[in-house]
Amino acid sequence: MKRIDSSGVSPLLGMILGLAIIVGAIGIVQQVFVPAWVKNDEWDHYVTIKNDVSSIPKLVALTASSKNPNVVTLNLGVKRGDYPFLMTPPDSGSSVVSRDLKLVVKYNITLPNGTVEQRVLPITTAALIVKPEYYYLPETEFVYEHGYVFSRSGKNNVTLVDQIGFSNRTFTFYIFKTNFNSISVNDVYSIPLNPISTGGKVSVVNATLRFETLNPDYWVDELRKLNLNPVKIGNNISVNLTNAVMSISIVGEEGDGVRITYRPYLYVSEIRTFIGDTEIIEVVVLDQFGNPVPNVPVNGSTTIGSLDSTTKTTDANGVARFIFEATEEGTGKVTFESGGNTASADVTVTEPAGGPPRWSKNNNDTLVISPDFKWTGIHGASEIWLRNAAQIGDREGMGHHMTGSDFDINFVLYNSSVFFYFEMDFKKGSGSDRVSLWKANDTGTYTLLYQERLNSTEADKVFTDEGINVIDPDNYVSLNTEERNNLLQVKWFLQNATLSDPVSLQVQSIEEGWKVEIQIK
Repeated sequence: MKRIDSSGVSPLLGMILGLAIIVGAIGIVQQVFVPAWVKNDEWDHYVTIKNDVSSIPKLVALTASSKNPNVVTLNLGVKRGDYPFLMTPPDSGSSVVSRDLKLVVKYNITLPNGTVEQRVLPITTAALIVKPEYYYLPETEFVYEHGYVFSRSGKNNVTLVDQIGFSNRTFTFYIFKTNFNSISVNDVYSIPLNPISTGGKVSVVNATLRFETLNPDYWVDELRKLNLNPVKIGNNISVNLTNAVMSISIVGEEGDGVRITYRPYLYVSEIRTFIGDTEIIEVVVLDQFGNPVPNVPVNGSTTIGSLDSTTKTTDANGVARFIFEATEEGTGKVTFESGGNTASADVTVTEPAGGPPRWSKNNNDTLVISPDFKWTGIHGASEIWLRNAAQIGDREGMGHHMTGSDFDINFVLYNSSVFFYFEMDFKKGSGSDRVSLWKANDTGTYTLLYQERLNSTEADKVFTDEGINVIDPDNYVSLNTEERNNLLQVKWFLQNATLSDPVSLQVQSIEEGWKVEIQIK
C-alpha cells in the first residue's frame, strides 16, 4: 500500500483557512461597518447642508439692511470615504429647485407730501428646495421661503428657522430672486445676494397680503399667534393689517428680470417765502416698492426764482437737495424729474427782505417757520395753528417722520407789556404730547400757567395738513378751570391786541432737521 505525503497539505489548508477568515472579516466589515461609516459621512453632510440653508434668512436680511452684497454657499456634494478592498457608494450631489411663489400686496400709503395713494403690488419671489442624494439616510428636502426654513421628510415638516417677517405692527417681505430653475451639483454652489431694492419703510393703512407658501399650516399657526387672523385658501395665505409699517426688500441674482421703476417725491406741496430768502428743497426718489433709489439724476426747473443747479444726484438715502432762491415777488412752480416722472410744488414769494414778515388780518397767511422766525403786527386774532410738521434732514426712506417722530418747538408771544412762553413736545402716536405755558412777571421771573398733555388724536394732526389750534382748551386732555382760564388768557391777549400795540411771535427753538407751518387767524 502506497503512503500519502501529507507534509504539504497542512500549509495549504492553513492558507485557505486564513484566506477564508480574511474574506469573512472583510465581509463583516462590508456588511456592518461600511454602512455605518457611509451613514456617518452622510450625516456630516446633512448637518452641513442644514446649516447652509438655515443661514439664508440671516444673509438675506443682512443684505437688505446693509445694502451690501453677500453670498449663499451650499455644500451640495455628498462625499463618502474610499476604503481599500471595500465597496462604498460613489460620491453624489444634491439638486436645488427654485420655485416661484406669488405675492400680492394691496395698501393705502401716505406719501411724503401727506397725500394718500392706493397701491397694488404683484410680486414673484423664489423658494429654494434643496434635496441631497443619500443611500442610507431618509429622503429629505430643505426648504427656504419668505424668510423661513423648514425640512420635510415624507409628510413631516420640521421648522429649522422661524419666520422673521411679521410682528404685530410691522411686516417685512424679503423677495428672493434667482437665475435658475433647477440644478444638480456634486460640489459647492454659490448664489449671489445683491441688494436690488432695499432700505425703505412706509406706513400703510388697510393693507391686504396674499402670498403662496409651501407650508401653509405653519403660517396659519404663526400669524394666529400675532392675532392677525390669517385665512388659508389652498397653498395661499391672506392677512389684513389695519395700520402697519411695511418694508419690501428685493435681493438675489441680478439680471433676473426685475424691472425697477422710480419717481421723485416732495415733502411739501407749497413753498411760501420772501424775496431774498433761500429754501432747501429735498427731493426723495423712491421705487415702486417704497425703497430709496441712490445714485440717479434728478432734474430741477422753476418758473420763479432760481435753483442752485439743474441736476443733482441722489445720495444713499435716495435724496437730492436743491437750494431755491426767491429773487422776485409772485407765484410759480418748481418741478423735479427723475425716472421719467415728475413732482412739483407751488411757490409764492412775498414781502421784500429786510425785516420780519408782518401779519395781515385779511389773508390768514400760512408760513413755514424756522428757528429764527419772527412774525410782527398781529392784532385782533384768536387762533394759533400748527400743521404739516415734517423732517427735512436724514430719514429712513419715505414716511419716516410718520413713525416714531419726536418734534419740539418753543416760541414766545409778546407786545409792549405782556410776554407768554410756549414749550411744545409732539411725538406722533405716543399719546404723551405735552404743552407748557409760562408768563413773565414784572420782576422778570416766570409763572407756570399750565403743563398738560394734548389729546393724542388732535395732537397727531400737527403732522398733517389738518393742523391743530394749540390755544384751544378743548384740544387738551384735562385742563382744570384755572388752567383753562390761563390758556384763554392767550386768546384774549391776541383778540385785544391793537394795530398800535400789536403782538409779535418769535420762535426760540425748533427740533433740528424739522420744519412746521404756522397760521394765526
